[in-house]
Amino acid sequence: MKVILDTNILMSAIFWGGKPRKIVDLWLTGAFVLVASKEIVAEYDEIFHRLNKKYKTADEVLFNTIVSHLQLYTSPILAHQVCEDPDDDKFLACAMVSAARYIVSGDKLLLQVETFGSCQIITASDFLSGM
Repeated sequence: MKVILDTNILMSAIFWGGKPRKIVDLWLTGAFVLVASKEIVAEYDEIFHRLNKKYKTADEVLFNTIVSHLQLYTSPILAHQVCEDPDDDKFLACAMVSAARYIVSGDKLLLQVETFGSCQIITASDFLSGM
């Protein structure tokens, strides 16, 4: 099963733990395959460094492990905007090209989409309850 983590879920896992960290821990045990596009990884990197400057609490080893071991895809540009926030469309494009089953997100605008093709957009709680 392929899964995409929205940036807010990944950063929450790295900086604060909780349910997002449980999801990353499941990935570390091989429970699912983590996928992303170059655009998603660029956003991960930008936000990680910005938060690390501010909080200085990041698990850099975990971040580097995630980024270096996820499956990377080249996403197409969607023919038309799907999400209310066009910046979120990169997650949908990646889901389309990678055949991801889930996008796990805490972003209300992305969660409003609910499904994109065969991919479901769900919260961390919903993902964990289905595992």
